[in-house]
Amino acid sequence: MLFVLLPGFSKAQEYMPMHSAETGYITDMILFYHGGREMMDYDTEFMKKHLYRVDEEGDFQWLFDSFLFLSIYGPERRFFDGTFKGNIARKQEWIWLIEEYFKQEKAIAALNTVLDSLDRQQIKPLRKRKIVLSIPNPVEGQKDWGKLGSKTMDFSNPEDRLAAVKWFVDECVRQWKKNKFEHLELAGFYFFKENSTGDEKLIPSIGDYVRRHGYKYYWIPYLWAKGYDKT
Repeated sequence: MLFVLLPGFSKAQEYMPMHSAETGYITDMILFYHGGREMMDYDTEFMKKHLYRVDEEGDFQWLFDSFLFLSIYGPERRFFDGTFKGNIARKQEWIWLIEEYFKQEKAIAALNTVLDSLDRQQIKPLRKRKIVLSIPNPVEGQKDWGKLGSKTMDFSNPEDRLAAVKWFVDECVRQWKKNKFEHLELAGFYFFKENSTGDEKLIPSIGDYVRRHGYKYYWIPYLWAKGYDKT
């Protein structure tokens, strides 16, 4: 258990213990910026370097046990959060992001391929490696996102914003089940926006939906961001 004492604070801050039920039994998570045009090619060779190493004595060592995939922008440099200056991602970019997550022999699939190869050599981790997927921010006020069913989404409406996020989560879960990654576990979802400005109700509502489906919900505000102590 760790405690941090910062200037201006009269009490220590307590952190969740590592490798516990509260953390989903995750010890070491790595963030992969994924999908953007200048991002790295997350093929099997790349993933090997983050899954394990073999030292000079030939001893095998596991490395990261969980992997967070996050994309800042998609095609045409359309951003998945309104914090950045530029055009905002629409439904078609959200679909593109899901396709990037589940592209054959890349990213998640590449991790599973490497683990499958190790499994055939009788090299198995104690637990499945875990995956966390980033949820784009349905930017407040956006009107060109697209349709759900026959309804054109208007992100001036809080219900439409939440509906788009639910659709995204459902599509990711559907793709996950379709792919049947036998060596991986979908651990949870991470909400991209790093402060709660204007989203004091949306952020917890997303968490409620994610947790109802049995997944962990991750939200990581930047240092002293609005709402860091509320969610």
